[in-house]
Amino acid sequence: MVPEKRLKAAKIGVELFTYDQTAGESRNAAREMADVGRLEDGSEPVRNLRLAKSAVEVIHMREAGHLSHMAAHNRAKPGICSGELSGLAIPTVPEQGGDLPAGSKRSDHGRVRGRPPPLYGLH
Repeated sequence: MVPEKRLKAAKIGVELFTYDQTAGESRNAAREMADVGRLEDGSEPVRNLRLAKSAVEVIHMREAGHLSHMAAHNRAKPGICSGELSGLAIPTVPEQGGDLPAGSKRSDHGRVRGRPPPLYGLH
């Protein structure tokens, strides 16, 4: 995008801590942008921007929560562990064309270290 718009920059912030960008893709982007500027980790500003939701994003989040809730609710029974319910709920959103939630700075794919995985969409 930067070369097409004929922009020049010393630094270009990119989101490095994301679910769907591989290390190879990051290297390729850095190589392609080398003559325009230097890529730097812009994960924190992007993460902060994502905290403020538009009205449309809120609608999508509610739908994702509903889908995840229903997937887990339909299989919930006494004695089932929360990990199994998460395993049922979490893939529902990507299966319906949505994205997984962005992880926090201290997370492993959305899971804060030292805490059990969240049950997305469950209350």
